[in-house]
Amino acid sequence: MKKRMCMLISGMVLMGTVSVFGANYTIDEVVHTYTAKAGTTDFSKDGVLQPLDTEIYIKDGYVMLPMRTFFSAVDTYNDIVWNAEQKTATLILQSQMISFDIKKNEILQNGEKLKVFGKLEIKNGRLFIPLRNWDSILNACGYEVQSGDITWNTERKEAMVKVKAFQFHQPNNLPKPVIFGEGQALVYTLPFTQQYDAMENVGDGLFIAKKYPNIYVVIDATGKEWAKFEQNTVLDLQYIGEGYFLVQDANTKDKYVVDKNGNMAFAMLYEKIDAFSEGLARVQNKEGKYGYVDKKGKLSIPCQFDDAEPFSDGLAAVTVRGECGYIDKNGDFFIEPQYVVARSFSEGLAGVKTENGLGYINTKGEEVIAPQYKWASPFVNGTAYVVEAVGEKVWLINQKGEKLKLLGENAYIKYDQNGDEEKLLMMEEMVYLPNKDHMHVYSFYDETGEIAKETYDWKQKFSDGLMTEYDEKTKMYGYVDKTGERLIASTFAQAEPFQDGYAVVARNVVLENGQKDTEWAVIQSPLSKK
Repeated sequence: MKKRMCMLISGMVLMGTVSVFGANYTIDEVVHTYTAKAGTTDFSKDGVLQPLDTEIYIKDGYVMLPMRTFFSAVDTYNDIVWNAEQKTATLILQSQMISFDIKKNEILQNGEKLKVFGKLEIKNGRLFIPLRNWDSILNACGYEVQSGDITWNTERKEAMVKVKAFQFHQPNNLPKPVIFGEGQALVYTLPFTQQYDAMENVGDGLFIAKKYPNIYVVIDATGKEWAKFEQNTVLDLQYIGEGYFLVQDANTKDKYVVDKNGNMAFAMLYEKIDAFSEGLARVQNKEGKYGYVDKKGKLSIPCQFDDAEPFSDGLAAVTVRGECGYIDKNGDFFIEPQYVVARSFSEGLAGVKTENGLGYINTKGEEVIAPQYKWASPFVNGTAYVVEAVGEKVWLINQKGEKLKLLGENAYIKYDQNGDEEKLLMMEEMVYLPNKDHMHVYSFYDETGEIAKETYDWKQKFSDGLMTEYDEKTKMYGYVDKTGERLIASTFAQAEPFQDGYAVVARNVVLENGQKDTEWAVIQSPLSKK
């Protein structure tokens, strides 16, 4: 048995060589025994009968086995393609392509001929291969079949094939989420109603409700209507933050911005507008340059930047002629362009890149953590992930740049940030087995260190501290908190994520006329009451 230590792999934000560091796994050498009894459908693997609907037989002194049945027993992940016109079959197994040409009686490995014993033939709709050929085919695919591993018992009319293979095993003994509890009494800010046909929580306590056909209504969590767009007047309605909406006229296709009361704020004169942040929204003109408008549509900062980020902590990262710096809300450079990369501020720090690598500055432009890293995440809850340029070690650091925990090294990394709540890492390793096959080995991390995949998946689903949960018993949806406690019982046909303290839920009802309908409601987060 061969035992190795490895790291995760994913490759979405960082490329590096593979390490031997993180998750435990073992590669075990195993020998499988296959038996085939001529004149019967008895074909087994390690004593367990395999599905077979046509008899094994003997022809010209060779035991004839059906190709698909045998290779499905060897590896369920094989891929077999049959060409009826050409009478050829192609097998993809362990990255090898094995071709069978019945007309020419040829077997080829990646285009190179293998020696053939006996004749390939089709019988009862199945392609049969003489047993004598299985050793060369399996060896070509990375399995080990030695002389003497294929035997024939004349008395029992039974062939036996012993095949050495490699079995990959990764322990999964990390703690996993457990759901408990029955749920609390709900607070409905908007009780169930059939007034709307659909409802979307857009944030800031506002919702877009729809009535068919094509009626849009802006409401708050209590159901109060703030703005209504009558039938066929609006093609699309999008929330762009801080109480403002982007509207597309159904007739002219023109776009304009309104406040939550539906009052016109300004006409959309730009190719693109992003969400408002700190009172300003990023816009892009026809020439592809970026600037910022205020809530009256005034171009507060002209479109002059090659790239730009939303404002955070009073500053916005912008790019001019390939260099990045930070401007204030007057459009003046507060931190002069000098970086290769400049990111938005998060918890008072922003990631910047120089020729020395990635580091962090504060809102005064002071270097807090010197540029040195190959990759670095934003700070969330006081910590960030970084990867060293030399050795590519993956660390969890604090805002002083102190190394808190070593997570791995030389890994391919995928980084996920779930709002402002979680920052998660998935690392992946390509592990090559002795038979030249390979496995993708994954490990998962949060600030505490390695976590189970189930915990990783679990944490990705949280919003406002709660996660939608589907109960297999009730076949309904509810909500659980991060400890696994069911705070809201699974009683809804639909349950949307919480945002800014509220969530949209739905239930199915049968009307008096027998027709089915959906009722919508808004509930308040039980966490907002704590």
